[in-house]
Amino acid sequence: MRRRPRARENCVTQSDACKSMTPRHRQYHDSEDRHRPGERRLMLLLLFLVFTVNASAEADITVEDIERELARKSAGVHTCRVKVSAEQHTSRGTTDVLQTSSGTMEMCFDGAGTKYRLETAGEAHIKPRDIRLPMRILIVADPQYAWYEVHQHENTTIGKQNTEDANLMMAGPRYISALRARFVVTAVNEQLLNGQPCWVIHGNARDDVHVTSSIARSVSYIRKKDGLPIQSDMFDRDGNLIMRHWMSDPEFNVTLDPLRFEYKPAIGQRIIDMTRKTSPSSAPSTEPATKKREE
Repeated sequence: MRRRPRARENCVTQSDACKSMTPRHRQYHDSEDRHRPGERRLMLLLLFLVFTVNASAEADITVEDIERELARKSAGVHTCRVKVSAEQHTSRGTTDVLQTSSGTMEMCFDGAGTKYRLETAGEAHIKPRDIRLPMRILIVADPQYAWYEVHQHENTTIGKQNTEDANLMMAGPRYISALRARFVVTAVNEQLLNGQPCWVIHGNARDDVHVTSSIARSVSYIRKKDGLPIQSDMFDRDGNLIMRHWMSDPEFNVTLDPLRFEYKPAIGQRIIDMTRKTSPSSAPSTEPATKKREE
């Protein structure tokens, strides 16, 4: 039986429709002919599986994974110099104080632990009286003690504290261990900060160690490229941001004078001793530096 020919009108209509297509529409039309509906569904399923696996891999990252990666990146790094800046908010009654500072942090890594020196300059802005006081801060720390020297207006204050209790801006291979000693890690994820891929570590202040009483929670952003904690945020119990640190422009394996990591207070200078004593009843004391202490 002979097949009935198509109506000429239909042929003309389809031909005219194809001719009226733009090149872009014709390309899409040809693509639709090549990919059948079943194939398109399979492609969508594969894409869904790929995105699901990637999301699962990101969610499974742990702080131990980050610690191992930082150790790998810092292998062969013995010294480091970094630019730092900070903001700190404190309130006492009706008085609010905003301290801003910037400067340089230097670190030396060896088998005995991290040696640390921080020099910053800035100001304290006191509200509502709108008073601005210039200030300079020097912090020198070894694995045991951290020394603070604060110059504000015409006053100089020197303090001594256990390094493990000190709220130091830190970087390097021991950053994670120092962070975990003071905070319980509650979440780890990955995020872009100012366009830079970072690991993000969330933590709550530990109850079993001495941490500044106003700090209850921290969020640290560690840049994947070089392991530098480019931003650290600290919050109080009400969720208010009270402290923020930034780091940038790291220099690795620079030559640093070992004497820069030693601190000796001036003779006769009174020292605020905040170190934890053997006796639990011991309280912070104020004592003068003596010639014997300097030696």
